Amino acid sequence: MSDTRLVMALEQIALGTSLEENLGRCREALRRAAESGARVAVLPEACMRPFGNPLQDVSVEHCLQWRNSLQGMARELNLLVCAGLFRREAEKFYNTLFVTDGLRSNFYDKCHLYDAFGYKESRVFIAGSSSLLIKLGEFSLGFALCYDLRFPEHFLNLACHGANVLIVCADWGLGDGKLEQWRLLSQARALDCTSYVVACGQARSDKNQDFGLGHSLWVHPRGQILGELGAEEGEMLATIDLSEITRVRQRLPLLACRRAHPDGPSEVRQIFWL
Repeated sequence: MSDTRLVMALEQIALGTSLEENLGRCREALRRAAESGARVAVLPEACMRPFGNPLQDVSVEHCLQWRNSLQGMARELNLLVCAGLFRREAEKFYNTLFVTDGLRSNFYDKCHLYDAFGYKESRVFIAGSSSLLIKLGEFSLGFALCYDLRFPEHFLNLACHGANVLIVCADWGLGDGKLEQWRLLSQARALDCTSYVVACGQARSDKNQDFGLGHSLWVHPRGQILGELGAEEGEMLATIDLSEITRVRQRLPLLACRRAHPDGPSEVRQIFWL
């Protein structure tokens, strides 16, 4: 990593129901990212087990084993690792984005649970209540999970607090128009925040019947898609250029021009026409 450029690897992998095999696939992907020269490796959401599969056998010990393993890999490979995991506390599950550089670790619990299109994530998971922003040199990384992508205020809140790279780990649902929505929302969030969006999804798998759209992508702060994978497994490198962020924000100072907090206007006037 230079002071102004950051190489990130999007590792789009297909996952099954075995916790052990999935951990092995994640470890392989991290080695591949390091060999490709990346400083940051981004894995999908729900790496432990794709959605639609039971989680009762996923114990607190399993969650700790995964975090320890990924933290050890990050330390060994000199990577910042971003991976969607599960976090269990007694009988409660959180859909978590785990971030570690090998020495330190932190997590973001998904705020916006996927209660849409006939699916109800809140039956299993507890919603988070805070965002996460991590400084990496001159880069400020903000984090989101899948359905968060549909909520501009989540991203604007991060950008208003300094984020210039927005990382999304996803296991995006399949269905009519879902690919177009995935692209459009990723582009919109990049343009809203004049920030890079780096979005990594799970690849298609026969163990992931309703999810696993694939099509990991990265988006320029102007909103153009700079690279996109297909539905199958693959790796894509994204080179984040700090000078591009600065240039776009100078020409299009959306964040500086904002007159309201990202959660909404400071005042809402209701007028009733009788």
